[in-house]
Amino acid sequence: SDSPDRDFMARIIKEGERIAVIVGNLLSFARQRDVIEEVSMKEIIEDSISLLMHQIQKDGIQLSVDIPADLPLIKGNPQHLQQVIINLLTNASYALNQKYPAASSDKRLEIRCRPKSAMGKEYVSTTVTDWGIGIPQEIIDRIFDSLFTTKPPGKGTGLGLSISKGLVRDHQGFLSVESAMGGPTVATVDLPVFATENVFEEQIETDC
Repeated sequence: SDSPDRDFMARIIKEGERIAVIVGNLLSFARQRDVIEEVSMKEIIEDSISLLMHQIQKDGIQLSVDIPADLPLIKGNPQHLQQVIINLLTNASYALNQKYPAASSDKRLEIRCRPKSAMGKEYVSTTVTDWGIGIPQEIIDRIFDSLFTTKPPGKGTGLGLSISKGLVRDHQGFLSVESAMGGPTVATVDLPVFATENVFEEQIETDC
């Protein structure tokens, strides 16, 4: 049971699973995005948190959520928006675990939503803020590059933020990240309240 062949096979299986995740992410990024409906960011965030809450509690992360009950609805694909939020929460949790291996009152993660006006349009602005290790300024401009990751082998594919930015862009929105070493990291997702039907119809026709 402890033979070198068994160890070798276990490593092959592990790497095969990692490759399957990468391929799955690429397929998700490439497939048609034609399921558009009125959605609530409050529900998107609550559903995302429910999938990760067990691990967040296990890691001893102090989570705070601030979402107004009367937040405007947006138009979008709920599964893809949930994918974006889960990715941002996962990245934030990783940064917190790097700084605080054990539970701590300073191990904080905050999710906040607010209406926002910009460029003559109305948006729902969602921020995911963590007080983890931060991102060095020399690499922050590269974090949205495909296959770029600072995580060790097997811990990250380098596709999460790239795919998330593409999904947000498909919703006519914006994704940005601000950070500094020793300070908080703030990921901001701005999604339009009234995404025009024509924009999505043209996108669907193009994808088809």
